[in-house]
Amino acid sequence: MASSAVVTKTAKSPRIKRNKQETEFEKYRLEEKWSTILDVLKTAKVPKSDFIRLCEVEAQLENFLLNDYAGADSVVPTAYQETLRSIFNSGSDDLVVHIDSGLLLAKALYYSNLYQEALSVLDDLALDSQSGWSAASRTSRLLSEGYAVRGICLEKVSQSQSHVVRIGRHEEVIECYERAGDLYIQHLQESQAQVLDKRTVTVSEEVGHALQQSPILRMSHGDLTGAIHRLRQVLRCHETKCSRSIRQTLSRQLAEILLRGVSPETYRKPELSRARTIGVYQHSGDDLLVPDSPLQEAILLLMISELIAFQQAVLSRDQDTRLERKIAFENTVAVYDLLCVALSRVGAYAQLTEILEHAMKFSFGESHIWLQFGLALISAGNLSRGLAVFQECYRLETMDGHYCLLAAKAAFELQRLGEGLRWVERAGSVHRAALFRGVGCLLKAADSRSLEERRGHLDEGEKALRLACAEDPADYLAFYHLALCLAEQRNLQEARATVLQALELNPDHTDSAHLLALVYTGLRQWDVAQKVLSAASRAHPYHSSILITRASLAAFLHGLRRAVNVYRALIQSWTDRFGDSGRQEGSVLDRWLGRLDSELMERDQSVKRESAAASRIEHAFTELVTGTSDCSLSASGGQASGQSEAQRLQVRILLELAELYVDHGMLQEAGDAVRECEQLVRLSHHVLYLRGRILEACDQPARAREAYQDAVSINPGHVRSLQRLGLLLIRQGNLQLAEKILTDAVNYQPTSSRSWTLLGQALSLTGQEAEAAQCLLTAAELEQTEPFVPFYFLPKGVP
Repeated sequence: MASSAVVTKTAKSPRIKRNKQETEFEKYRLEEKWSTILDVLKTAKVPKSDFIRLCEVEAQLENFLLNDYAGADSVVPTAYQETLRSIFNSGSDDLVVHIDSGLLLAKALYYSNLYQEALSVLDDLALDSQSGWSAASRTSRLLSEGYAVRGICLEKVSQSQSHVVRIGRHEEVIECYERAGDLYIQHLQESQAQVLDKRTVTVSEEVGHALQQSPILRMSHGDLTGAIHRLRQVLRCHETKCSRSIRQTLSRQLAEILLRGVSPETYRKPELSRARTIGVYQHSGDDLLVPDSPLQEAILLLMISELIAFQQAVLSRDQDTRLERKIAFENTVAVYDLLCVALSRVGAYAQLTEILEHAMKFSFGESHIWLQFGLALISAGNLSRGLAVFQECYRLETMDGHYCLLAAKAAFELQRLGEGLRWVERAGSVHRAALFRGVGCLLKAADSRSLEERRGHLDEGEKALRLACAEDPADYLAFYHLALCLAEQRNLQEARATVLQALELNPDHTDSAHLLALVYTGLRQWDVAQKVLSAASRAHPYHSSILITRASLAAFLHGLRRAVNVYRALIQSWTDRFGDSGRQEGSVLDRWLGRLDSELMERDQSVKRESAAASRIEHAFTELVTGTSDCSLSASGGQASGQSEAQRLQVRILLELAELYVDHGMLQEAGDAVRECEQLVRLSHHVLYLRGRILEACDQPARAREAYQDAVSINPGHVRSLQRLGLLLIRQGNLQLAEKILTDAVNYQPTSSRSWTLLGQALSLTGQEAEAAQCLLTAAELEQTEPFVPFYFLPKGVP
């Protein structure tokens, strides 16, 4: 950047000595009090020197641009232009009058769309030779505006010229814009001490355009690095009150560039040079925070922009401030939208929720900010409050059914299924309403406590999901949920064809691949199911549900030795995923696998015994495959608080290994594994269930019964604890209590053939032969198409 464009704060402007009145007018010019100038000229007798004439026409021009200019269709009154031209051509000895009148004339011609004439005036002034002016003077500000006007006029004129000419003027335009910005920032910084009423000073439209357009022009010609460097250079300058708005805009602009156009691999950190490269005060020093990634820098910039936006928000609801409030809100919304993008990438939903909650202060009746707030609350896990926010969104926009679907999704996740379906009905016929209705019916079916009620919900869900597939044949989620509905109705052939359609639409949908494998297990096509799980685990090596299903199926089909090998692959992928933490905790799991491996080498078991043990293991994986409430690690059925993801997966694997130990007769090792799980989680119904299994194997039925009862107390819907407790009561001869417990198991999981079989045994022993026969018949019917893992454990819902 040429040094001729930079003015020094120590130099004095070459001008004629002012009298008292002219000095007062000069102060008014610096503070931009145009109405005051005109009022003084009307009420007081002031000699009309060239300087006073300049002040008068300048005040008239600035007032017109501020209050009466209506865009490109307007022109500056000819009288103003002629007066300025007269002063400019008068040959005044006052250099300030000559320079300022020329700059104001060029500005008036620009606003009159006379771009070529404006360029001619600026050429006559020879802007590059105008050095030595005080940075705090009005002339310095007009010079910066002159450079901005020159750049804009060059752009306008070149639009009608050839491509070669436009390319040639590209660098000249950028240079004008950047000189304008440099001079203007320096002027604002140096004039702060002289301006008493800082509220009257603003950033001119031309200079604001120049500051924003310079990086855009660089990017349009492929100079992304130069654009980023320029924005950083401007933003490092010391802030002034009147530059806050433009700082907010430039911060947002740079953040958007970093989010959209810079990868972590190509990112270069800001250079914190102490040199005053643009002739203004800049922040420097060793204590400055230097971002390490484009995302981190973007978040910091957006936080600055959000703070400025929050401080400058227009809270008044008066009609007079309507336009100002609208402009401020639109600028603020752009910042919050980018913050949503940036913070969502790092999962900082709690911080995003806090930021958007601040925005509620000035977002009365603005559905967009309410929507962002609701989505942030849902992502942060605050479902109840998110549902309330979506209700407010619907109140603000009653014709938009999409808010109803968002409210329905929140209600479904809160298990308020009836309320969710009512929201779906309010949505009418908007896109995906049928899909949401089908999902709601599937959830109602999973929550049903009788086979008949469950079948009714599944039939209704199938109807809605078929409609969803017909409305949008490209919606893979509609086909996935329809396949899931058909599978739960045990229509496995059609379910297989439907889920294959879902995978064709989205081959990366892991839940569809998981469902396809389970459908093949229901069809007893074990080899095909294994191939599907192997392919899915290769494509998604960190998907724990698929990996655990694969391990359990390997144990069932090929014995415990194969299951150990699959678990080793699972632990290795887990170690790779979690780095040092995974390696440390993975070594613990390797130790447990080693103990099982040693036992396998010492024992020469028959295939029959291995298959029998594996068949018992089959049920152990049922509740751990998808992380549903039946396999939760805390009393509430959710993830234990304070646990890392690595620890949660470690507990899941340890629980499965403990089950293997129990079925393999390694009770000491099983007890050690359970105790290690107890150190990681508290009040886990699954840990209590395994403790009961160990006590039962040690021939301590009374203590085993207590453990099962404790597990059921924590989670009344833990079907496997109910089954073992019922079987234990049958063996103890307590048939009435066993019948009650097993009836609860059937109600909680009406498609479990094992629950129906045990209930039939209890009824038969009490002499209820007809009821027992019906239960055993139902069990036999369900067992024919029973999948390896119950279908309803697979996730349901629209992300």
